[in-house]
Amino acid sequence: MVPVESLRPGDLMAVLPGELAPADCRTEAGESEADESTLTGEARPVRKGPGDPLSDGTLNGWGRLTARVVRTQQDSAALGMAAYVVAAGAPLTVGVAVHEGSTVLVCLNELRLLAFRPGRRSAQLPP
Repeated sequence: MVPVESLRPGDLMAVLPGELAPADCRTEAGESEADESTLTGEARPVRKGPGDPLSDGTLNGWGRLTARVVRTQQDSAALGMAAYVVAAGAPLTVGVAVHEGSTVLVCLNELRLLAFRPGRRSAQLPP
């Protein structure tokens, strides 16, 4: 395991079933489904295989994926959306908490949840 902060574009990592992608990546090997509802609102999991994007904070389903980092957590799509909301002038409150070992980012706008992005403090390197 390595700290998420140490991941860089080009790094290869394993995302195991039930784990969250710790950065924006591209799937290199394996097949699974990912729950992207925190970013897209889509209620159904999306099939993932080689060449498919895997966004930071999305939940991997049943399969083991090997993925290559394209953007670090600090430059992820999830945090980019929060920045757009702030740039639009909307009042935004951001909170960070740790629950059962996972980092949770919560963005509130006028008491409504805008984004909920769970993440990990560490990433698993493939064997």
